[in-house]
Amino acid sequence: MAVDPRLHGQGIGKQLLAHATAYAVERGANQVVLSTNDILAPALKVYRDAGFVEQQAAQDERYERSNMFMVLDLP
Repeated sequence: MAVDPRLHGQGIGKQLLAHATAYAVERGANQVVLSTNDILAPALKVYRDAGFVEQQAAQDERYERSNMFMVLDLP
């Protein structure tokens, strides 16, 4: 997920994340797992505010720029 830097601070990331999690709930998912990087402080705040928590996970070489994983348990 990414937002054009010119549009940062407008809540677009929060909206995208809300739509993505709603989509997962509608389809019966139990969790949403994301891969991110610990240098992305604004994104981490959005994820944490949405209820995501850091999760230990095996390194996944498909995501070279990520160094952390987060999970959100869905209702």
